[in-house]
Amino acid sequence: MTAKWAGRLFPILHATNAATALVYTLAQTLVLARGLDRAAFSQSIAVTAIGFYLLPLSQAVARANFMVIRKAAVEEGRAGGHPEAALAFHVSQGAAVLAGLVGPMLIVGREPPVTIVAMTAFALFATLSNPWYFEIQSALLAIDRPVTYELANLGRRLANMAALAWFLVSHDFLTFTLLLLAQAVVAQAVLMRLVARQTDLFDIPRPRAVGRAAGRAHLGRLWTAAQATFAEWLTLNGPYAVFMARFGVGPGLIGLDIGMKLLRASLTVTRSLSEIGLPHISRALLTGAADHGRRTALAVLALGLAPSLAIAGLLLWDERAVFHALLGPNAVAPSGAGAAFALAIVAGVGFQAGAHFVGYLGRAGDVALFTILAIVSFIGAAGWILLGRADDIGALWAICLAFAATSAGGLFALSRVLMLIRH
Repeated sequence: MTAKWAGRLFPILHATNAATALVYTLAQTLVLARGLDRAAFSQSIAVTAIGFYLLPLSQAVARANFMVIRKAAVEEGRAGGHPEAALAFHVSQGAAVLAGLVGPMLIVGREPPVTIVAMTAFALFATLSNPWYFEIQSALLAIDRPVTYELANLGRRLANMAALAWFLVSHDFLTFTLLLLAQAVVAQAVLMRLVARQTDLFDIPRPRAVGRAAGRAHLGRLWTAAQATFAEWLTLNGPYAVFMARFGVGPGLIGLDIGMKLLRASLTVTRSLSEIGLPHISRALLTGAADHGRRTALAVLALGLAPSLAIAGLLLWDERAVFHALLGPNAVAPSGAGAAFALAIVAGVGFQAGAHFVGYLGRAGDVALFTILAIVSFIGAAGWILLGRADDIGALWAICLAFAATSAGGLFALSRVLMLIRH
């Protein structure tokens, strides 16, 4: 496939994958909420959150690896030769497997063996999805092979949908989760083997292959990337720990999760647009194409705002209908939650675009600014919830207002990144 056709096909495939991800995420919520009792449904949310809590590692590795790989690909035309990046990838992948095996024991350790196995498989699917959606995707973006990833991702998602359709009919949660896990392992193994013919990005490096200077430099990139990643993680995943500490594993967690799923759905659109724009803006930074880089960033913000306004409008119009349609008998979100999440969903456009571009392209000072604001906002919300003993709706408003404040910081940091682009 020529570079010209790949460039045209990538946005189409990426948009298709984003759409299927949204459909699958909402469909899984619909099906699991009706196919599991309330205890099992809340447990499935809790084990899925294990993957959320590993995101900082995957995102940091993805961004640090992108920095070094992309620079070599654009300036030197190289698609490999980075054992430090390969080592970071395999460490992250190993952590994903370990967390997926151990984490469920802390959540459902007293349940029957069938439940433990099912929840462990579900957790492993969630944790292994992190390297798939972050490290692997970013590496192939960096070497201008995004179409390869998008085709593999589409096949993986369609297989997930087939498994979900089977669970809808069978109500066999154990087999469903084992199918998801098998699909994740096979998809990753096949893609890595395919790409290995052209690059060593996913090879297991020899112990001495990583030079001391290269290792130190990559640790510096990981530290910078981890700061931006931590801001995202704290803002999007910290609320789960706060709600479990305040309300336990039950209705409060379900109410938070459904709002966060809608927020993540809108963020997926902006993130997908940001991923499409990232190669263009990174090249603009490296080559000085100022106008093109800034137009791309503005297009991402404008296009991401449209679906966010639509979802927010639905929540403001009839939140109960939305929550009941998604959760059925498990629709336990408190009255007024729709307005709180509508605010967060609209603000999420600035948050996601800012976090993505700043994390991949920003200077250390810009990353630190975004991170500090996220920490301060989250601590304020968590303090009000835990020390002020906020009720469920008060807790949701605290989380969403903190998110909006962090989003403003993301937009400001993004504007500073765009100022780096010179004619």
